[in-house]
Amino acid sequence: EIMAAKYFLQRHACRSMTEDYTHSSMLGARDQCSQGTGRFRFGDDRETQTQLAKAIATFFLHDRNKLYLTEHPSDRYAFVEDIDIEGSRDSGTPSIMRPKDADLEFL
Repeated sequence: EIMAAKYFLQRHACRSMTEDYTHSSMLGARDQCSQGTGRFRFGDDRETQTQLAKAIATFFLHDRNKLYLTEHPSDRYAFVEDIDIEGSRDSGTPSIMRPKDADLEFL
């Protein structure tokens, strides 16, 4: 299952920084599925979107190598938001970033 999810992502990875893309990995070029660009191009058709949802769920359920993807702003989707949390190595992980059961996880 996890290998199929990785293969799906690799098939949709951008091969160059000049290629149009729909999603960015928050791991950037370090994302092992992104061909060194940190960018992906997923089609907007139902089949591709369903496969993307399944890949995200597979990574989440295996609780390793979680996907941290963000949609690339476009004319259709222009809203971008981020959250900056300040801390230090000595203060540990802020409690807002420690998920509880069934909560979403902040990066």
